[in-house]
Amino acid sequence: LSPSNNILSSGINAEYGQLAADVPNNAALGNLACKKAAGCFDQLRAAFDGCVAGNANFVQDVVARAEFLYNQDLASTADDFAAQNSGSLFGDLLGMALNQF
Repeated sequence: LSPSNNILSSGINAEYGQLAADVPNNAALGNLACKKAAGCFDQLRAAFDGCVAGNANFVQDVVARAEFLYNQDLASTADDFAAQNSGSLFGDLLGMALNQF
C-alpha cells in the first residue's frame, strides 16, 4: 500500500501519512504516562495498605466479592460465548480458561 491509501475500512478517513505524523505525539504521551506511573502506583499502594490495615481480611473479601459478582453477572455470558465460538481462537482459549476454574 502506498502512503496515500486509506488504511481503515470503518468509514474513518485515516492515511499512513497522517498516522506517521502523529507518532511523536503518541511517543510524548507514552513518556508522560511512564513518568506519572510511579506516583500513581504509590498512591494506589498507600490506599491498598490502608484498606488492609483497616481489615485484615481485605484481600480475601475482595476476591470473594469478585467471584460472587462474576458468578452472578458474567459466568453465563462467558460460558455462552465460549460455546458459540468453539473452534475459534478466542472461544477455545476462553473455554480452556473456564475449565480451569
